[in-house]
Amino acid sequence: MEGETCNVSSSGVAFTGEIAVQPGQYVEYIIQLFQHRSHGRVVRLFCAGTLLRKHHRCCAAAIERYEFLRESDH
Repeated sequence: MEGETCNVSSSGVAFTGEIAVQPGQYVEYIIQLFQHRSHGRVVRLFCAGTLLRKHHRCCAAAIERYEFLRESDH
């Protein structure tokens, strides 16, 4: 599933996308933070937490655990 991040804070993320889970359920997702122009590398953040809200395609999820992914991890 692909989506688009709308807002990120230290405790959660708001995003749009089609997901098959309901509020209260556990979700895992990856946020692409930025591309480092001089090295051409993408910084990716694996997150896990609870889906807090879902209204049509707009969702909000808690960030309860996170881990930076190395290039070899994806």
